[in-house]
Amino acid sequence: MVDHDQSASDQASRYWDDQARVCSAQFDFPLWRRYCDLLHSRWLCSWLGRRTFSKVLKTDLFDEAIGDGLAEVLASLILPGGECHGVDVSSVLAAQAQKRHPSLRVHCGDVRCLPLAAEQFDLVISDSTLDHFAHPAELQKALSELHRVMLPGGLLALTLDNPRHPLVVLRNRFGGPWMGRSALIPYFVGHTLGLRQLSKELHTFGFELLCDGHLMHAPRLLA
Repeated sequence: MVDHDQSASDQASRYWDDQARVCSAQFDFPLWRRYCDLLHSRWLCSWLGRRTFSKVLKTDLFDEAIGDGLAEVLASLILPGGECHGVDVSSVLAAQAQKRHPSLRVHCGDVRCLPLAAEQFDLVISDSTLDHFAHPAELQKALSELHRVMLPGGLLALTLDNPRHPLVVLRNRFGGPWMGRSALIPYFVGHTLGLRQLSKELHTFGFELLCDGHLMHAPRLLA
């Protein structure tokens, strides 16, 4: 008998390990990476202000594995004696992120079944992690897991693809064998939620929506 959740995690791990080993060069666009890092850094700083935290978790270490990512911002958010953790389903990406940013406490695990104890993080950052699943139930399971590991009163900073963006509409409607193999979509992307539906799901799992907005407008292909 095979555990379905474990099988899905193993499949995701193999896929992203392969992406890291074979395709890293196609993601090495310094200007695009710098733009993304600055955009997310400014978003977090404007939202969090001068608040600091004792224990922070970042899901998805892709950006930190191939560049600076949010490592500098994360370090600035930590109280003296605090901890900054990162988790990624790919052991290859996790190892690369750890090598680039030794201060990160890195874990290899699936966000749908986090290898972390409950109620320990007062800030969780999940930027474009939950829009890589094929089915809505997987995204819901990930939201449930994020809530589980957060301290009561903790904060979640979350980004998803906007399903109303024209390019995302076209991508999702006409996705085919080329999805994950083009300059526009170099890796698998999946189900996402609009703001209204996301708000509903967040309330279902015990979150309270404090603020919302749109973050990125530049198409990857043009960049």
